[in-house]
Amino acid sequence: MLFESSIRTGDPRLSTRNKQAQTTEVVNAYDQSFNGRVIYARNLFSKLFLQMIIICVYVWIVHSIPALDKFLEQNRWIFWLSLGICVGTATLALIYRNQITLSPTNWLVFIVFTLSFASVCGCLVAFGNSQIGLLLFVNFASLIFFLFLYSSTVRRKITYSGAVLFVSASILIVFELFTIFTKISLFWIMFISLSSFLFAFLLLYDTYTNLNCGDSYDINKADDVSGSVTIYWDIILLFLKMADLIKDNLSNRQN
Repeated sequence: MLFESSIRTGDPRLSTRNKQAQTTEVVNAYDQSFNGRVIYARNLFSKLFLQMIIICVYVWIVHSIPALDKFLEQNRWIFWLSLGICVGTATLALIYRNQITLSPTNWLVFIVFTLSFASVCGCLVAFGNSQIGLLLFVNFASLIFFLFLYSSTVRRKITYSGAVLFVSASILIVFELFTIFTKISLFWIMFISLSSFLFAFLLLYDTYTNLNCGDSYDINKADDVSGSVTIYWDIILLFLKMADLIKDNLSNRQN
């Protein structure tokens, strides 16, 4: 009788329990949403790290075999062919982003882009200083690996404050290693380190805005395999947009 009367009169304890249950459901849904987003970021960084491993291995082979270095330097058509395939694959992947999200199409795009990108990087190393090229790609590979480690430590949300710590640690480690064990000038090491930090900022900004922009980004339809190809165009377009905003800001201040 007491229970029935409490239902009729509206027992505040029951309403409090209902509110707590609703709050728990909302929090669980919130956690699951961000868990899915963090998992996507983790998979994306792992694919980017795989790309960098392949590139670093090929660059190391070019650096270690003088005959291959000389062959690539004398046959520059390999560079232009690889560059055309690389840019063309990335451009088509950007245009048909929603049509290449399924296997094996996404993996085919990933393999073609990665191999052509590695060939371009190997040719650039053959044309210039191989140690500087090796420093550049090892820096980027270490950077992406530490971002992957960071995404593996979080459960709910990618943040700038946490990612910057891992990025700074990555750059400092590579900086110290190449300063001690190579004869590369300090200018090039500092320049490449600052360039890597800028690349990391653009990569984080692009990933952060995609992962935390709510309903405008459908995480269920996002593909990390093809996303590791299109993200380079995303970063380039983001850089151009930021440069345009800075230019407009400076012109407005002068006016």
